Amino acid sequence: MKKNATTLNMIIPKTRFSIAMPTELAIATDEMAVSLGINRNALINLAISTFIENRKVASAMDSVKDSMINKFNFEFEKMLNSAQSTVEKAKVK
Repeated sequence: MKKNATTLNMIIPKTRFSIAMPTELAIATDEMAVSLGINRNALINLAISTFIENRKVASAMDSVKDSMINKFNFEFEKMLNSAQSTVEKAKVK
């Protein structure tokens, strides 16, 4: 491990791992955790949880967007088919 790094032991649900972070970042993290009244691991777990939740929200938004695009394409295709049918009926008359 590098001389200027700190090891953090964090527990994420059903997983335990260690990461190395620069000492300056560890100190800044400690200071932020103290100002929030929580410990460093809790702060980092909160950040990771927030990141994971943000990814879930982004994924859900992508699904909604895809669903809306598919619905639009379906409705647009129905409209075109209807217009084409109307034109063909007009040609027959």
